[in-house]
Amino acid sequence: MDLPWYSLEISINLDHFLTVPSKKYGPLMLLHLGSKPVLVASSVEAAREIMKTHDLVCSSRPKADKLFYGPRDVGFSPYGEYWKQIKSTVVLHLLSNKRVQSYHV
Repeated sequence: MDLPWYSLEISINLDHFLTVPSKKYGPLMLLHLGSKPVLVASSVEAAREIMKTHDLVCSSRPKADKLFYGPRDVGFSPYGEYWKQIKSTVVLHLLSNKRVQSYHV
């Protein structure tokens, strides 16, 4: 049976895929995944700098309304008041020390 091209699983070594170009282009690279630009930080220092100085710019995510039936959870909601509320609820009720310890067998 012939499968459509988009259903083929492409197996690559992601570490190698990102390490080799970073040696040539530096610790920050802009990749285009389809029509979406993606900034890749290939070093701890670059990632730390981005998250410290540009945290508000990087903290939101693109809308995925059709894929996830609207941004209603902490993983796919854009940054804003709703995200802050749901994040604090998750941290308080699901990620408390006592709750996390209860997940261990």
